Amino acid sequence: MATINRRTSRKSLALALAIVGVAGLSMASAAQLTVNSTDVVAGVDAIAECDADGVTVTYTPSYDDGIPGYSVDEVVIGDLDGTCTGTVLVTVTDAADAALANGSIAYAAGSVTVSLSGTVDVADIYGVAVAIG
Repeated sequence: MATINRRTSRKSLALALAIVGVAGLSMASAAQLTVNSTDVVAGVDAIAECDADGVTVTYTPSYDDGIPGYSVDEVVIGDLDGTCTGTVLVTVTDAADAALANGSIAYAAGSVTVSLSGTVDVADIYGVAVAIG
């Protein structure tokens, strides 16, 4: 009986260590996600595996008489390397993390210009989330 309990104990310990190890790797991977930009207050690079050095986010505001003020209707995602495929998805958010507009375009190395689903007042932009997939 003592031999069976030791084996069961060892198996349980090995299983617990494996679970802790996998959880630690997941946290380490999440800590390495980056977005590089001087024009954006917040951002997310959801797929670090195919573009490990991050991406840049820029936009060129234009004067909008309807606001009155400056607005944007497209965002340029740059520093895209050639290893990713799929679609670049962009969501522009406000300070409450609510989506103001979004857009998508096929992935291409270098940079892509993503047209947004609507015109956004620059004063309302707090973050830009970028996902590649």
